[in-house]
Amino acid sequence: EDTAMREDDSESSSMYNPYDPFDYLYSPPSLAGSQASDPIYAAVVKASPLSPPPLPPRNNSIKHTPERKSYRQSKLYDNVLEERQKPTLHDPDLVAFYTMVKALRGEFVHSDPYTNVGLVISPLIESSYLQGTSVKLTVHCPDKDAPLSFTSDVSCSVELVLENIVCGLLDAGSATDYVLKVWGLAEYLSSHTHLSDYEYVHQCIKLEQDIRLVLVHVDSLPRPLARTAQDDERDKDLTLEDLLPKEPVQPISYETLQILLETLEREMDRVEASIQGGSEVNIQPRGVMQAVKAVCALLGSVETLDITTALDSFNRVSAQLSQTPQEDTWKGPEIVDEDGDYSVVVFRGDLAKETISNQCERIRDAVQGLIHTYATAFRVDFQIKDLSTPTNVSSKLSSEVLDTVLVHVECLHRLSAGWTHDTYLIAGQLYHGTRPVGHPVLSKPTPPSRSLYNRVIFDCWLNFEGTSVCELPRECRLVLVVYGRSVTPATEGGEGGEVTQVELGWSAVQFFNYDGVLVQGTSLLSVWPPGADKRLGPAPASGTQPHGDTHPVLGVELPEYGSRVVFPPLIKELDQE
Repeated sequence: EDTAMREDDSESSSMYNPYDPFDYLYSPPSLAGSQASDPIYAAVVKASPLSPPPLPPRNNSIKHTPERKSYRQSKLYDNVLEERQKPTLHDPDLVAFYTMVKALRGEFVHSDPYTNVGLVISPLIESSYLQGTSVKLTVHCPDKDAPLSFTSDVSCSVELVLENIVCGLLDAGSATDYVLKVWGLAEYLSSHTHLSDYEYVHQCIKLEQDIRLVLVHVDSLPRPLARTAQDDERDKDLTLEDLLPKEPVQPISYETLQILLETLEREMDRVEASIQGGSEVNIQPRGVMQAVKAVCALLGSVETLDITTALDSFNRVSAQLSQTPQEDTWKGPEIVDEDGDYSVVVFRGDLAKETISNQCERIRDAVQGLIHTYATAFRVDFQIKDLSTPTNVSSKLSSEVLDTVLVHVECLHRLSAGWTHDTYLIAGQLYHGTRPVGHPVLSKPTPPSRSLYNRVIFDCWLNFEGTSVCELPRECRLVLVVYGRSVTPATEGGEGGEVTQVELGWSAVQFFNYDGVLVQGTSLLSVWPPGADKRLGPAPASGTQPHGDTHPVLGVELPEYGSRVVFPPLIKELDQE
C-alpha cells in the first residue's frame, strides 16, 4: 500500500501532467500582484540561511591524451577565420523559421481568389447563444437613401443574409457579387461564417444596439492588402536576412578583431624576446595587459575568469623572473608524460623562456575562449578554429545521461550604474512552459569586485538535485534571476541593519535547440529587466537585447559530456487494428 501511495505521488508531480500554463494568473490578487508568488522569490526570502552547494565534478569524459596537452603552435589571429557564409545560417532555430515562412508563402499565390482576398475579416470570437435569439440588422445599400432594416436569427449564415438582401429585398442579381462590411470600419464578413461568429455582433448584442452593415459590390472593393505577382516573384528569392530585423547593436567585425589580436601577439613576442640573451631579465608585462584589456573592451567589456587567472599568473611569473638571474634558470631533461614503456622527454635549455612562453599560451587560450563565447552570443562574421575538438564527434541520447543538472555561474559583467547594492545573489530555476521543475537553487551572496572592469564573481555550481539530464523535457529552459541585497545602517539602540532585497533582472537559456541538441559550454546571457515576465515564452534569442552594448550580461557554463547529446526522437504510435 505504501508503494502504491508513493507511485501515486510521483505521478501527480509529473511535469507532463495536464497543467494550465496561465494558472499563476488566477491566483488571488494579494499573491498574483507580488513577487512572493514567484517560487524563485519564495526561495530567496527564506529565513533559514542556505549554504551554497558543494563543488561537483565536471562531467567530462574526454580522455586527455598527450596530443591534447601539447601547446598550440599558432597565433591568435590564425585561429579566427572570416565567415563567408551568413552567420544567421548557423542558428537552427532561425533556419527552421525561414524554411517555414518560405514554404507558407509559396502555398498562397496571388492568383488564388480564395486565399488572396486582400480584405481584413472582422475578428471572430467563440460564443454561444440561446436557440432562437434574434438580432436587428441595419444594412446601408448603394443608391438607397434609407437603409434596410430587418431581423435575423443570430445563428444565420452570412451567405443567407446576403441572399435575403440581394435577391429578396433588392432584386439586384447574384449574392456572390456582394459582400457585407462593418459600418465605419474596414472590416468585412466572410460568406462562409455565421453572424454569431463575429466579435462585432457580440458587442452589439451586449450593448443592445443594431448590427449596422454596408452592402458593397465586389468590383468596387479596395484591396490594398492583396498579394501581387511581384510579391510571388520576390518571395522566390527570399533570404533569411529579409525576415530578420537589424540587430540593435552592430557586433564587431573580423577586420577590427584582427587588428587587436595582431597587437596582442606583437606584445607577447616582445616579452619573449626580452628574455633572450644577457644575464638580466627585465620583463615589462604592461603592454600585454593593455592589449588584453583592449580586446576585452572590444568584446563588450567582458573579462572572464580564465583571462583574470591568466593575467595574474603572467604578472606573477614576470615579477619572479625579473628578480632571478638568467644563469639560474637552466634545467636539464624533464619527463612531461608517460605512456606505457615510453616517456615523453623535453630538453629545456632555458627555463625562463619556456615559462614565459607557457604563460603567453595561457593568455592565448583565455582570449580565444572569450572570442568563442562572444561569437555564440552575437551574430558575427567570423568563427573560431577549435584545435582541440576531434574531427568525428560521437552522439548519444539525453536519456542516457544520468547526471544531475549542473550550471556553473561565473561572473555578472557590466553592472548598471544604478546598481549600488552590497551583495548580489543568483537564483536558478528550471521551467517547462510556465511550470517550475524542481526547486530553486541559490548561489552565495557575493559583493562586487574590480579587475579590468567592475563585476560580480560568483564562480559557483548550481546543483539541481533530483533533476537529471535524462528527465529534462524537450522545451525545458533555465532561468537565472539576479537579486541585489543592501544592508541599511544600524540605528542607535538597534540590534543591527536590515537587509533589503530587490530583483534586478533575469537571464534564460533553452537546454535544447531546434534540432534537439543539448547546449554545452560557456555562454553570455543577456540580463532582461523584471518587467519582462520570465515565465512566458521561450528563452530570448541572443543578440536581441535593445541595449546590447551596455546591458548587464551573465556568464554561465553548462557541463560538457564528451559527445553531442541529442533529445530522443519521438516514436510515432502505430495504429492498432
